[in-house]
Amino acid sequence: MPKAIDVSLEATLDAVMSVQSDIEAFCDEHDLSPRTGFVLNLILEELLTNVVNHGYKGTEGEPIALKIAHEGELIVGEIIDHAPAFDPTRLPPPDVEASIEEREIGGLGVYLSLTMTRDLTYARVGDTNVVRFTLVDELPPRKEETQ
Repeated sequence: MPKAIDVSLEATLDAVMSVQSDIEAFCDEHDLSPRTGFVLNLILEELLTNVVNHGYKGTEGEPIALKIAHEGELIVGEIIDHAPAFDPTRLPPPDVEASIEEREIGGLGVYLSLTMTRDLTYARVGDTNVVRFTLVDELPPRKEETQ
């Protein structure tokens, strides 16, 4: 079971999906709450899929580096790619109040990632995009608190 995740992926949707088992093993190893595991999987699926589809525009064989570590109550992650510069933190938020018919396509995955993390930052370092995020492992409320 992984103490940390430090992998290099090929930029394909299959590779993005294959990371899910690594995330599940990581969450089990660190006894993270089911909610935290769900959020971590969702964020990674959204961010990595954006790199594959929009950054590399579906060009297979391009690298994506993924690092995930557990530090105290925090889960810290880093995604590094060589796609053209793109800062997801600068996207305008989607109009979540608009009806489905009126809502513009795109941006919801980044918006969810921004709102579900403690922080999400972007830096362009040389020819790489570096996205870092932190999550807090939050346990679900006890049954007596939800009634």
